[in-house]
Amino acid sequence: QNSTSRADSDERKANRDRAIVAVKQNYSAFIRMSIANLFSEDNRERLADIIEEVKLEALKTPLQGIVASLEGMKIRKDREVILHFAPYPIQLILGKKDPVLVYEDNLSQIENTATKLVSLPDGHMSHIENKDVLEKYATITTELATWEQKRDLKYTQNQPLGFEVLVKYEDLKHLIKTSVLYEN
Repeated sequence: QNSTSRADSDERKANRDRAIVAVKQNYSAFIRMSIANLFSEDNRERLADIIEEVKLEALKTPLQGIVASLEGMKIRKDREVILHFAPYPIQLILGKKDPVLVYEDNLSQIENTATKLVSLPDGHMSHIENKDVLEKYATITTELATWEQKRDLKYTQNQPLGFEVLVKYEDLKHLIKTSVLYEN
C-alpha cells in the first residue's frame, strides 16, 4: 500500500540524506512536518485532529528508528521484476494525490503485469484518508477468498458446486471487478 517496487533515484537518495541530517538537528520539527506532508493537501484541514494524533504517535519512535527507516528506503533494491514474474497475485494500492509517490510514475511499474491496481483519491496515508473504502474493500476481498476456497475444495473433492457457492462467488467476483477502486 502506497509503496513502490523501485529503488530510490539518486535525487531521492540525496533527499533522504538531507532528511537524516534534518531529523538529527530537530527531531520534533522534522516529525511534525513530515507527517503532515504525507496527507493530501485537501485532507490536512479536514483530518487535522487525526493528523495530530499520528504526529504524537510518531514522536514515540526513537531517533534511531527514524534514521534506520530513511536509510532502509534509501538502500532499497529495485524489485520491479517481481511484479512481472511473481507466481502469486499482487495488488498495488495508490493514492492519486500522494505527495510522496507520484501516481503516474507508479503506474508505469505495473504495465504489462497482472498486478491489480486499486486507486484511491487521496494521499500517502490511504489507511487513514480512505479508511472506510479500504475497510469495505478488505471485507469484500476476504469474503471472495473464502468463497474461492469453498469452490476449490468442492472441485478438488470432485463434488458438484452448489448453486449457492457459484452465485455467491460470481457476485463477489463481479463486485470486485466493477468496483470503482480497480483501474485495470
